[in-house]
Amino acid sequence: MNRYHFIFGNCAGAARGEKCNPKQLGKFLKKQTHTEESGQLVAVGLSEVIISTAGLPRSRWLENPMFSIPLLPGKETKNLDDLKDFKKGYLGSNREKADPGTLYLSHLNSRDHNHPEAVENKWNGERASERIVRQFQSGHDVFQGTGAILFKCCQYQQAVQLRPSGLEPDWDGNADHPSLYRGNRNSEPRAAVIVRQLQLTSELSVDLVFCQLETNSQDLRIAASSQLDQSSGSLSRSRQIERLCTALANGNGGERPVILMGDFNCRPGQQEFQLLMDKYGFRHVPPEGTPQAEQLDHALSDKKQHRPFSHLNHGILIDHAFVKGLDQDKWQCRANILELPNENKLTRISDHRPVMLTLDYLS
Repeated sequence: MNRYHFIFGNCAGAARGEKCNPKQLGKFLKKQTHTEESGQLVAVGLSEVIISTAGLPRSRWLENPMFSIPLLPGKETKNLDDLKDFKKGYLGSNREKADPGTLYLSHLNSRDHNHPEAVENKWNGERASERIVRQFQSGHDVFQGTGAILFKCCQYQQAVQLRPSGLEPDWDGNADHPSLYRGNRNSEPRAAVIVRQLQLTSELSVDLVFCQLETNSQDLRIAASSQLDQSSGSLSRSRQIERLCTALANGNGGERPVILMGDFNCRPGQQEFQLLMDKYGFRHVPPEGTPQAEQLDHALSDKKQHRPFSHLNHGILIDHAFVKGLDQDKWQCRANILELPNENKLTRISDHRPVMLTLDYLS
């Protein structure tokens, strides 16, 4: 029996000061996939990835009072690269293993952060993380986005913007501009990475998607189902799902199976969640340990209901795995939410537990 793994994780909203450690996350996931019966890791997707490069004039940022954190004397500020750090943790010192292919899609960059309202609402030296502020002080461009690390060959990659910068989640195709970003969740752009024709076996290739859907600062996380469906971000996420599925179909034509993973910012049973299954034919792969007969009570956290959960702060399941077009007689699918080794808020390596999708080839 051949076994293949796909993993989606989160780098913890590091731009907002959330604790994260991509290198330790890589080490942790290596332990999950490097056993004799573990099978082959095909791809890892990571959201909220921070990468920086030297670029912006130092004086441009130092004259702004938002940067009130002093640089440590004699300490050099190096470029940040969460994907590189993750690979260091996952690959270790094994130089014989080929470095996997890496994709990166930036959603936010320093020019977004430069908007006056973004400064007031988010990047003011209090809510922005210290490591990001230090990057700005040293004249670095800072980017936040979604990454994909591939251990299999693919035909090509595609980026799909799901919502633009700005308070309006939809646009006419010409209205997207960094100046529309207001430094808060309500105006943050979102996108997805599509990996086309990822060769799984000699007979089978799949389209793989890693995404992060919108979350609104007014969104309810735990409430009655009707309240969740009426929340600020629910309609927007439904439109983003439609946009993503349209892009998938345009490059697929129904010929290849699809694996879809990401931070959907919604719980099972919400209307945008059902849209993926009822209209677009995706099958949710519930995490192992999910009760088969029990109905999810949205007015309580998953943690309180002793159900699998991925978001540590709220104790709810919002990171998911879906499949479409896989022959269930040949492929067995299961998902696991991976409990982190240390989930204390001050020391944890992410605020999301990763989700791992495992495909077993039965014949």
